[in-house]
Amino acid sequence: MTFSTGNPVRVGAIGDNNAIGGEGNYPDATGLSATEGAGTANQFWNIAAFDATNPERRYRFGNSGRNTLIGPGYGQFDTSLMKTFKLPFEGHMLQFRWEAFNVSNHPNWNIPSTDVRNAATFGRILTARTMRKMQFGLKYLF
Repeated sequence: MTFSTGNPVRVGAIGDNNAIGGEGNYPDATGLSATEGAGTANQFWNIAAFDATNPERRYRFGNSGRNTLIGPGYGQFDTSLMKTFKLPFEGHMLQFRWEAFNVSNHPNWNIPSTDVRNAATFGRILTARTMRKMQFGLKYLF
């Protein structure tokens, strides 16, 4: 069983407007909550919480903090079943295994888009991690 809350995520850089050749500028925080009215795959974060259009940003770095967003959590339950059959030869056995990963087939989302400049994708979850997987195995022991 593996369960965890989301990891901190930084809002994406919006270019090097200051021409310093470093990390670049970040958007301004508007004062609105980044999680209020959000939490779905189409809007995981509130896009109105950040402003990347302020022309004054050319002369400053932006006031949004580092790792101000929290990504989606992760939950997975794995299981396995095994049966060993004794063969008529002394010390010989046949082992059958079935393993399942993410048995509940719970969707585990990847980090949403962090590019504030693109309002169509900012805060949207576009990809997911691997869903349920199963495998069978047969082992001959002697």
